Amino acid sequence: MRGGRGGGGFGGGGFGGGRGGGGRRQPAAQLFQGQSPVSLVAAKTFDDDVRRSRTPVLVQVFGPDCAVCASHEEQYEKVASSAEPFARVMALNAGRSPQLAQELGVSSYPTFLLFHKDLDEPKRFSGNDHSPASLLRWL
Repeated sequence: MRGGRGGGGFGGGGFGGGRGGGGRRQPAAQLFQGQSPVSLVAAKTFDDDVRRSRTPVLVQVFGPDCAVCASHEEQYEKVASSAEPFARVMALNAGRSPQLAQELGVSSYPTFLLFHKDLDEPKRFSGNDHSPASLLRWL
């Protein structure tokens, strides 16, 4: 389930873009390491870990050079910790899984997708407020 990280970003404020934000500043390729509550998912396990999950799964797709993704790592980890009882929170490195990212229609980083067995297609988060509170309300 755990694998590489990445990001390369566009967008507005919050998680969605711009400069600044909180969190540790490190390359996105090193996000969600160690004891992170966010699990990394790879293309080869995506169907089992995400699409076939009985629990809703929120996936952040990021690219290897996404400074916005890296600057908001701690916020996304807060979402994962808070969502734990009712949803899983995962991250997909688009740099390591470019075909899957393309299949998912990802054109900017970060992209947030909600997968659930009752949905025919993943639900895409839109808007500029990617704060933990906003993402949790969306779930």
